Amino acid sequence: MENKQPKKVYISRVKNLLITTNEFKNGTIYGDEVSLVGVESVEWKQGEEKHCIGTAIPVYGVVDKDNQVLTEQLPFYFRKDFATSAAKQMNNSVVEKKKPYKVRKVYLFYPLRREKRWEK
Repeated sequence: MENKQPKKVYISRVKNLLITTNEFKNGTIYGDEVSLVGVESVEWKQGEEKHCIGTAIPVYGVVDKDNQVLTEQLPFYFRKDFATSAAKQMNNSVVEKKKPYKVRKVYLFYPLRREKRWEK
């Protein structure tokens, strides 16, 4: 079973999202950096990230030929094999030679809740 524990999300120095995947006791952190051009696996040292802005859970979705996640037609899957099965079924129903549907790892993001302080 895949680990679906919430992962910490930070803002990098260049304003991308850093999503932790593994944290080690020696201060090394591995994760995914999400930018406008895509997702890249990166490594950094604890303290190099800016602010924790929330948590994220990795899930799998089906994307179309334009690399857009199909959120309205299909739900997200917590298991990659379920998403793969859905993409295969969708591709089997397409009459074109080129199959447009693929599986992509995506994240469900949960921002930190900021407490409002009311002063009297």
